[in-house]
Amino acid sequence: MINLDIQGQLGKFGYHNIPKEVADSILRIATLKAYEMAVRRAPYDPTPDGIHLKTDLEHEYIDEELMGVVSIESPYAMITERGSRHRLAHPFMRPAADAARRAVKSLIIKSVKEAIAEEKLKSGGS
Repeated sequence: MINLDIQGQLGKFGYHNIPKEVADSILRIATLKAYEMAVRRAPYDPTPDGIHLKTDLEHEYIDEELMGVVSIESPYAMITERGSRHRLAHPFMRPAADAARRAVKSLIIKSVKEAIAEEKLKSGGS
């Protein structure tokens, strides 16, 4: 089993200091981006008895906790992600975490720019 906790990955960007509804929106988008990247990168064997990691991935957003989770319970997930001495790694969750980080960073920057522009309009400044 592999869990990707979006909230835990993103605290370093300081999103705790922005309004709850903005953080909620950012984390929802980041969770979805991480899930989409994991699905895109996860291997899929089309044979009936093959490994279907793409379809084993799940994502969930927990409103009360402002927490997004991307997870997979397949016994092959960790070996696929990290590799072994007999098998090369095929990471799909690490790129998903990177996608989430990039999404949060760009959304926080966008939110800050919007807040600054709104403040300037309110104060009549230029």
